[in-house]
Amino acid sequence: MCQVDAALWETFCGPPVPVMLEPFNTRGFVCYNTVMKKPRLKELEVLIGNWSWTLSNAWFLDSLETKVVGTASFEWIENAFVLWRFKLGTSDVPESVSVIGYSSPTERFEVFYYDNRGVSRIFDMSFDGKHWSMLRQDPDFYQRFTAQVNGDTIVAAWEASEDKGKTWRKDYDLLFTKDK
Repeated sequence: MCQVDAALWETFCGPPVPVMLEPFNTRGFVCYNTVMKKPRLKELEVLIGNWSWTLSNAWFLDSLETKVVGTASFEWIENAFVLWRFKLGTSDVPESVSVIGYSSPTERFEVFYYDNRGVSRIFDMSFDGKHWSMLRQDPDFYQRFTAQVNGDTIVAAWEASEDKGKTWRKDYDLLFTKDK
């Protein structure tokens, strides 16, 4: 076993953690992939699993009273990212797929989103286990997601702004219930 300076180790491999798995090679140094390497990712554990959702109060449906149901799933990818699939009704094909990750240098979550219309977007995200928000401020329009996480339920809403955040229009409400 070779000796490596602790600061040099952290530069190439990240901080040491007690659980070590498969070795991998980084710039000539052997590092170890670790479970939950980024402590902030642990906060997302409450999302992991299968959920049922109900969409309501949508301005784009025939009536504000119309409800649409579907499923969502959150699962770990290599203990480093969370994959979020959002499905309409009983379809096996996701309406959208998102990957949630955490950037240590910028100390923030980011969400990479893609849907079946071919739309791709990147959202800044904050999450503390109870409050969850996502925001994008792109030239076409701004969009935000706000949610309250309460154990096995998530009460959420999507909004959009076409004037760079001066005014916001509700797109729809979502109620997620975790499957038992």
